[in-house]
Amino acid sequence: MSTLLKSLYLSTTQYGAQKGMLTGQAEFANEFGEVKLNIRPEHASRILEIVAEALVATTRETAALMTSQVIEQASSALLVAE
Repeated sequence: MSTLLKSLYLSTTQYGAQKGMLTGQAEFANEFGEVKLNIRPEHASRILEIVAEALVATTRETAALMTSQVIEQASSALLVAE
């Protein structure tokens, strides 16, 4: 029996006591059923810290790929011009 994360949802609350705070829900399921949890702002912040690390890594990888493509194009253009 394994319990799996079915969905994870985070958003900025638009109204009420938690207006402007990050909150959400997580839904887990196994063969016996499903459970949905509310995610409080302090837990949402911890999740966002992990996501931010992944965002930084992905941004660096994307920048490296884009830079290498520009360099390759520039090198090819120089070779053609010669």
